[in-house]
Amino acid sequence: MSVLNPMLASVTLVLYLAIATMLLRNYLHTRDVGFVWLGLAVIVWPLLSSLLGYGERLFIHRVGSGPFYTTGDLVVVITFARQIIGLALLFTAVFYLSKTKGQTEMRVA
Repeated sequence: MSVLNPMLASVTLVLYLAIATMLLRNYLHTRDVGFVWLGLAVIVWPLLSSLLGYGERLFIHRVGSGPFYTTGDLVVVITFARQIIGLALLFTAVFYLSKTKGQTEMRVA
């Protein structure tokens, strides 16, 4: 194992914690639910997606392709499903953040 691997893991962890801290502070300051959705999309989902990727490999190894033509088709479907879930979470966050920003501007005017 290279010395670089633990350093990269440490930097990744520090960046995740910094982003989570910023999102939490912004949420506590504004009570804007968009920051919660953004945290789900940017922090929670990538971590869960990695765990699901591990489960995906086990599932493919045990079950095979099932109703799909090939194992590759199954991998593509699962990959797209994971990507769509992440994008849906991100879209929801952007939707809520843009919605509340417009309401804030209307109140100020």
